[in-house]
Amino acid sequence: MLKEFGFDALAVTRPPKHHFFGYYGITPWDRTFRHHLALETDFHKHRPRPEDRARVGLIDRQNSTFVVYAETSAFNLQQGSMMHWIDAGHGEEFTYNDWQESCLISRAVNPLTRAVRTIQGAIAAVSSSTSQAIGLNFARMAHCRPVVGYANSLDPASLHNAPADDGLWNLDLQSGASRLILSIGEVIKASDSKQVQGKRAWFNHVLFNTDGSRLLFFCRAMRPGGGFLSSLWTVSPDGTDLQCQIPFG
Repeated sequence: MLKEFGFDALAVTRPPKHHFFGYYGITPWDRTFRHHLALETDFHKHRPRPEDRARVGLIDRQNSTFVVYAETSAFNLQQGSMMHWIDAGHGEEFTYNDWQESCLISRAVNPLTRAVRTIQGAIAAVSSSTSQAIGLNFARMAHCRPVVGYANSLDPASLHNAPADDGLWNLDLQSGASRLILSIGEVIKASDSKQVQGKRAWFNHVLFNTDGSRLLFFCRAMRPGGGFLSSLWTVSPDGTDLQCQIPFG
C-alpha cells in the first residue's frame, strides 16, 4: 500500500535487539527528519519487571545506527517511555520517563551536548502550542492496568481507591516544576456514579487539543468481577471547567 502512494518502507533497525518507540499521536522524528526516538531492549516477550531496563536513544536514519544516551526502567512495551521532542527555551530536546529513587520524573536531553535536565513528573502528553505537559502516575497504573504502567514494588494494598493527592499533573517544561491540577477523587465525586464508588480508579490516555486550551482524558475504575469501567472527560490545563463527555457505563 505504501508503494501505491509513492512511499517505500525501510527498516531502520536490525536484530537481535528489540527497538520500539511509544504510542500513537506522538511524533518520533526530530526537526530534520533524521533522528527517530526509540528504546532498545534484550527482550520483547514478557511484561517489563522492576529490574528490567531499556536503553534510551536515537536511531540515525542515514546509517540505521542506534545511539544510546541513557537507560530507564520507567517504560512498558505498549507505550515505551512516552518519549517526546520538545523545545521549551533550551533548544531542541527529547524526553523520556525515569525513576529518581521511588519517584517518577522525566529527563530532558539535549541530543547535541548530552546535557540532561529533570522535570518533576512522568510525561504523558505534551502541548504543541505551549511549554507545558501533563503528567500521570504510571506507578499507580501498574497496579490498575499493568500493560500501560511502569513495573514497581509498590504494595497495591497501599493505594487509595480515589486519592485526593494524585491525578493530572501540570508540568512546566521550561522550569521543570509540577503541580497537581485535578485529582482522581475530584473526578469520581463529580461523576456521581454508584458503579464506581469504593472501586480503585485511575486516569489514562490524556491528550491536549490543537491549541493547548483543553485536555481530554479517561477516568477508569475496576469493575466487580474483572475488567474496568471507563468515562471520558475534558478539562482546562489549569484544572478548571471539568466536563464529563461520556459517563461511566
